[in-house]
Amino acid sequence: MKQELPSEKIEELRAAFELFDKNGDGTISATELAEVMKQMNQNPTQQEINDMIGEVDEDGNGTIEFEEFVTMMTRHQSSTKVTDEQLQAVFARIDTQGQGVIDGKQLYDCIRLLNISLSKDVTKLVDQTIRLCENKIDLKNLRMLVAQLPIEEEDDLAMSFKMFDKNGDGSISKDELREVMASLGENLSEKEIDDMLAEADVNNDNVISFEEFKNMMSQTGR
Repeated sequence: MKQELPSEKIEELRAAFELFDKNGDGTISATELAEVMKQMNQNPTQQEINDMIGEVDEDGNGTIEFEEFVTMMTRHQSSTKVTDEQLQAVFARIDTQGQGVIDGKQLYDCIRLLNISLSKDVTKLVDQTIRLCENKIDLKNLRMLVAQLPIEEEDDLAMSFKMFDKNGDGSISKDELREVMASLGENLSEKEIDDMLAEADVNNDNVISFEEFKNMMSQTGR
């Protein structure tokens, strides 16, 4: 394997490869790649599909073998932004029975399809979600999980902060915190909201500043 990746990452990519490889022949064809991308609400042209394959198809046989798939996924690992549209599409793809809930194994399939690296912190959050949801995860739970994942770029943190800071005054109030958590499917009690605020509010001014928000988000994935 040309990529020097930990065994856990290789296993994760192997599972993702199998999701793409619909007929189980050990390769991903242009048709299989296009099908999965369309199910993720991405509609590439045939030329774009061919270009994606061409970038990594070292043996020139027109399909993607596992090692080539590893190259493709690691190359695009940090460039993909997860949108709510993608979350819905991936959830619908995994929820093949249309029941509105998935189990823990299927949740891991969602994470792999979203090309989110299963680091120790991410795995901890996924397992926590499975446990709290008693192995019955709905779309709101998936949204909440993805919202909690460690954020590396400050631009992304700033965007998340603005989502909470409804009135744009540069701080997150208790009411704003409650509103956003509810929109993510988390109807927390007053005590839980107070506890969240108190934990983040280092200077005790009853609101969360951007710096306090950054600290809170970094601790979430710890």
